[in-house]
Amino acid sequence: MNNFLRTVTLTSALLWGLLLGGCASDEGSYPEDQSGEIVVGENDGSNGQNSVGEDGCIQFQRPVMEMIGEGLAELQPAHTKYRGDILVLPAWGDARDSWCHRSNFCTLARDKGYRLILPDMGKSIYTSQHYPETRSDWRAFPTYTWLRDTLIPGLQEKYCVLQEDGNNFVIGMSAGARGAMRLIQDLPDLFVGAAALSGDFDPGQMKGDNIYRGFLGNYDEFPERWQVNENLTSGVERIRIPVFLAHGKEDPLVSYTQSEQFYAALHEAHPDLDVQLHLVNAQMDGYDFWNSQIKPILAFFDASQAVPPESP
Repeated sequence: MNNFLRTVTLTSALLWGLLLGGCASDEGSYPEDQSGEIVVGENDGSNGQNSVGEDGCIQFQRPVMEMIGEGLAELQPAHTKYRGDILVLPAWGDARDSWCHRSNFCTLARDKGYRLILPDMGKSIYTSQHYPETRSDWRAFPTYTWLRDTLIPGLQEKYCVLQEDGNNFVIGMSAGARGAMRLIQDLPDLFVGAAALSGDFDPGQMKGDNIYRGFLGNYDEFPERWQVNENLTSGVERIRIPVFLAHGKEDPLVSYTQSEQFYAALHEAHPDLDVQLHLVNAQMDGYDFWNSQIKPILAFFDASQAVPPESP
């Protein structure tokens, strides 16, 4: 029975994931290796592929699903010599592995030697908390605080990913871009580079947005939440690492001025910091646009590394 709990078939894992939670998107899929098996939860290396190292951490050679607190994350190993870890933050309502299925990001990153951490955020906009006015059906999804205070420490301890002295990066799109910028403000020494695509950083400029109202309540009643508590532009002075920003000028959902103004605030606070802003005129949105930025982002991450890392 223990082996069954550690290593299950793809079909069983899918059922297990659905039972666990409303937080997972219906688009999600579980990682599969050539044998058709995945690793879920506890793993002591008895499957012959993932093993426990001398440091007590699980060294994963194939994808792993892990419950940390009340949330789920997928870890994908590098395909080549280890280069670093990338925390990949999905957009609102996207599956944790949407980047993998709807773009070539995961393949290219793993081919370059990056391990990937894919948290299941569901319909999260990476707010600091669930407010009393937050829609009840959205309370099932993780907050930014779970990401920072539970997921990252839990994975650091169990898998030795995203270590304090590691070669760590974070990338996010749309709402995930908010999460990425928030993390590098709160954990300025953990990451060495970050990328944010099509992000909305200042809710105060989106007073009529139904998603924000569903999380924060109406602007007129709670302006401080919109202008201060959940406004990431006000925290740019805490950012100390290179940042890659990109936004489509024809974005129908979030105005490119959100990235433009965030860039301006960040550049004013840190004129010597390597911050890049890529505004694209082509009429692309969603993954068409995001996919066009992947190679430049990975090149940006490569250039952000002061010293090539040793194997973990």
